[in-house]
Amino acid sequence: ASTRLLSQLLGGGLDAVFCREPALLPSPFAFEPLLADTAVVVAARSHALAGRRDVPLQALTGARWVLPTANIAVRGIFEAEVLQALPDAPWFPVSTVSLPILEGLLSQPGAVALVPLSIAPGLQTHARVCRLDVRLTGRLAPLGVVCRRDQAPALLTEMLSLCRQMLPAPPAR
Repeated sequence: ASTRLLSQLLGGGLDAVFCREPALLPSPFAFEPLLADTAVVVAARSHALAGRRDVPLQALTGARWVLPTANIAVRGIFEAEVLQALPDAPWFPVSTVSLPILEGLLSQPGAVALVPLSIAPGLQTHARVCRLDVRLTGRLAPLGVVCRRDQAPALLTEMLSLCRQMLPAPPAR
């Protein structure tokens, strides 16, 4: 969890933490956004809506949701957007951040999940999970790095320079 890692960073135990921008950050530290992110709906490749274009959120009425964990950013989008559109949406009595467990739950008939786009490739490694073409309005803050402004290690500085060259710039904050 980023809270635990940020505590270690502030205490000098880590050089950097890759996360979403923390709400509070002491002045010797800086956050640099690296990658834009958004929430997406994923399901098993065998899901009835897999491969369809422009799927309205209401088409997921009756789908069984894998509930996003309460302490991650995508949970707010789930509560504000999915539950607003589908107030009676059923969900599994479990939430997880484990990709193998999530993939297993998605193999259940009609199961879907809302996840950050940034982790979707990790779910699609065995070609059993796909992204459904559902448009959502909620946005996630970009992913980035927190480190000391004045004491970033040379290797981290070099890596961030390469990232800036390779990755598209995230939207302005």
